[in-house]
Amino acid sequence: MKKMIQTEWWKLRRCQILLVGIVALALCPVVQYGTQLIVNPEIRDPNYDMLHLFSSVVWGNTQVFLPISLVMIGGWLIDRENTHDTMKNLLTVPVSYPKLLGGKLAVTGLLSLLFGLYSVAVTVLTGTRAGLPGLTLGVILQQGGQVVAASLTTFLVCMPMILIFGQMRGAYLGGSILTFFLGYCILFFKSGFLLSAYPFSAALVLAGAAWFENFTLSSSTVEVRSAALPAAFSGLRVVQISDLHGRRFDAGSRYLLALVRLQSPDIIALTGDLADEFTDVSMLPPLLEGLTALAPTFYVTGNHEWVLSREKRQALFDLLDAAGVIRLPNECRLLEKGGASIVLAGVDDPNGPYDQKRPAQLVREIRQQYGKDAYILMLSHRNDELPLWAHMGVQTVLCGHGHGGIVRLPGIGAVFGTHMDLFPDYTAGLYEKDGTAMVVSRGLGGSRKLPLRIGNRPEVVTVVLQTEN
Repeated sequence: MKKMIQTEWWKLRRCQILLVGIVALALCPVVQYGTQLIVNPEIRDPNYDMLHLFSSVVWGNTQVFLPISLVMIGGWLIDRENTHDTMKNLLTVPVSYPKLLGGKLAVTGLLSLLFGLYSVAVTVLTGTRAGLPGLTLGVILQQGGQVVAASLTTFLVCMPMILIFGQMRGAYLGGSILTFFLGYCILFFKSGFLLSAYPFSAALVLAGAAWFENFTLSSSTVEVRSAALPAAFSGLRVVQISDLHGRRFDAGSRYLLALVRLQSPDIIALTGDLADEFTDVSMLPPLLEGLTALAPTFYVTGNHEWVLSREKRQALFDLLDAAGVIRLPNECRLLEKGGASIVLAGVDDPNGPYDQKRPAQLVREIRQQYGKDAYILMLSHRNDELPLWAHMGVQTVLCGHGHGGIVRLPGIGAVFGTHMDLFPDYTAGLYEKDGTAMVVSRGLGGSRKLPLRIGNRPEVVTVVLQTEN
């Protein structure tokens, strides 16, 4: 652990993001004293001294300056491994992931201590330059101790936010902005209790809510009825996993596999975006092997698979093949049961090869080979083609891509889409048109543009096919 802390410290020393905290904490006593000067002379405190300045600095540090700095710097320390694609190298050294996070948090905690001491020095310098009275050794020791203690306490309070925003690619900047927003809003509260409770309550509530919304799995069941479904397939359970984006919920995806197992799947459908250009595919084998051990598992690509480098995409396909996952690149499989059959088909994402087979061509081939009344269960990543599927007479379509709209509100539904569009369509659940049912999964991972899920927990969807009498 000692060597790990030293390594992380050297990484931090070489990065300019450290200047954020240095500048912010240097500004704090200046801002606090400057605020006293600009108020109306009638209400200006004539007895403003070093004791008052230290008290103002403690408040400013804990409410605004330190939370911003620590969330940004600590989040960057965690995020850089994914950004620089060094995480896989670190984890093969071997270094356990909890130990890796522990080293980064320890460095951030040490930094908060140094920030506290630095803030004391800057406060003394500011007060001396301003000619404030009351500078004694006792004031420095007592009030300086409060500044340092407040720095360490703020680090402990902000630790959940550092962990959450640090593990979402590029989110540490947004996390620091959100932290500033919370700190600034406290200026409008008049209650002494609220003033003393922030950032403790605000940070903990926010961190707890963000963690729950983004890293706790949920399951949903959608029943799809169709008169075209053979009776032998009535009750077929298809568990759908979509838009993982390389997210780890735990080591070996044990929690995710356990949730899938509880759904008693007959078939497992992977509807794209298992990984993206910012994540590592090396975490997938335990998940893929676990899924294929539970039920026949089928896969279609999403848009992000085609953004991957050729080498990384091939590595993903090799992992799928090695685990026994059946890829459906504009192909189909005949499923037979009790003397009846249905067609399971899949289409590659439009981001794929320009000359790939079009969905309409695939459906025509299925009708020619298996009859015009054949029941088609289609796997497709994109969620915006319900009219097309209805026109072609495809009975059931499973897709993802919509991420649940990223932000969902009760009674309203999706507010922001993956393309930052307002109130997007087809983001979650069951949609029907002219005898075609389309089920959209909210998915498991996050969007690069807004790596937070609000009112929109990651989900595993179980689609139950039923014959409509």
